[in-house]
Amino acid sequence: MPSAYERGLAALNQDNFDTAIAEFTTVIADDPKNPFAYIRRGTAYERKGDAASAIGDYRQILKLVDADTGAEYVAKIRKLERTKK
Repeated sequence: MPSAYERGLAALNQDNFDTAIAEFTTVIADDPKNPFAYIRRGTAYERKGDAASAIGDYRQILKLVDADTGAEYVAKIRKLERTKK
């Protein structure tokens, strides 16, 4: 039986963003400190075109990872904030 995370990844790989978001939201509810769930859900939001939600998830990642890892998401946030306006 695949986990919610595995189902979310499968949905994301098929560009089924709403299902992916729902599955990763389940993972986050069970384990709010799992940065990978926020990374994947943020990716799903970004690819769906929901910049505001993607930025929210990417900001959450910054609280969970070290600065080196976080730098990639700081860059994504900046890019999304520019495209959102």
